[in-house]
Amino acid sequence: MLKIKNITLKKIKKEDIETIRIERNKYSVRSKMLDQKPISKLQQKEWFKKIENLKKNKYFKINYKNQIIGAGSIKDIDRDNGISTWGFFIFEKFYGVFGLLAEIKILDEIFIKNKIRKIYGHTISSNKEVLKLHKICGFKIEGTLKKHIIIGKKKFDIILTSLFRKNWVKNRNYLLKKYKLT
Repeated sequence: MLKIKNITLKKIKKEDIETIRIERNKYSVRSKMLDQKPISKLQQKEWFKKIENLKKNKYFKINYKNQIIGAGSIKDIDRDNGISTWGFFIFEKFYGVFGLLAEIKILDEIFIKNKIRKIYGHTISSNKEVLKLHKICGFKIEGTLKKHIIIGKKKFDIILTSLFRKNWVKNRNYLLKKYKLT
């Protein structure tokens, strides 16, 4: 049985970046992102150099029992206002309940460890799975940016979502019990 205690968030190391790039470049993964262009090895190395020592952003790999299953970030951390944005992705072969486990662990990191008051995010409207997952975790839709991005020749809405710490604290234990994750 899958347990939340087996999910860990670890700092991305140089030796992780190629695995993350390969998994992120899979069409099934990147097609759910705002930026769907494949990333080259050089772009990934440049990205890693840029993020290594950032103070207002935290990037991490998501592990399940010491196996990397995804990657994520907490970005634009604004301690004065207690807000940040965030995001993550799960490797293709770990789709399913691993997404819920990862989301719970990241929300704990944001709200409990980092004491953020509110998080917000932008999700492409075609990513129904993540929008459903966010709803399960208590996110509210704050708005929609109509036909905001163009991918290929198709226009997509961006759904603006948010979650407050007080709502997460109320919802967290219910989710762990409901899905038997403890």
